[in-house]
Amino acid sequence: MSTEIQQFYFNGAALRTLTDKTGEPWFVAKDVCDILGHSNVSMALDRLDDDERSKFNLGRQGETNIVNEAGLYVLVLGSRKPEAHEFKRWVTHEVLPQIRRTGGYIHTTDTDSEEDILAKAVLVAQKTIEHKNRQIAEKDAQIKVLEPKALFADAVAASDGT
Repeated sequence: MSTEIQQFYFNGAALRTLTDKTGEPWFVAKDVCDILGHSNVSMALDRLDDDERSKFNLGRQGETNIVNEAGLYVLVLGSRKPEAHEFKRWVTHEVLPQIRRTGGYIHTTDTDSEEDILAKAVLVAQKTIEHKNRQIAEKDAQIKVLEPKALFADAVAASDGT
C-alpha cells in the first residue's frame, strides 16, 4: 500500500485515498462515512465483503479502516440517507461518466484555467507512467528469475529418450 495520501473534495469535505501495489485505490472509510452521514463506521462496514475492506496504518493516526473501489460503491449506492443523494449523483453523474469518456477523473473547479487542468492531467499521466514502469520492472525481474527454468524445461523437452 502506498503511504502517499491523495485528497479529493466533495462539497468541501476531504476524501482521502491510498493506492495499493497493483494501483487500485482505497478510500479512508471514515471520510466516506462522514460524507454519507453515517455516524458509525464499523456498522457501515459490516455490510461489506471481506475483500472490500481492510485496515491501514496512517502513521500517527494509527490503524484506520479503508475500503476499495467496490466497497465505496456499495456504501454510496446502498445508502438511503439524504446526505448520500448528492454524493451518489456526483459519483454517477460526474465521476463515472468522465472516467468512461476520458479514462480518468480530474477534479476541476470553475476557477481552474485550461493550463491548470492540463497541469493536473500531466501529473496524473506522469504517475500512471511511473506505475506502469514499476509494473514492467517487476515483470522483467520475474522473467529473469524464471528464464533458467524455462531453458532447462526446453532442453528436457527437446531431448529424446533421456
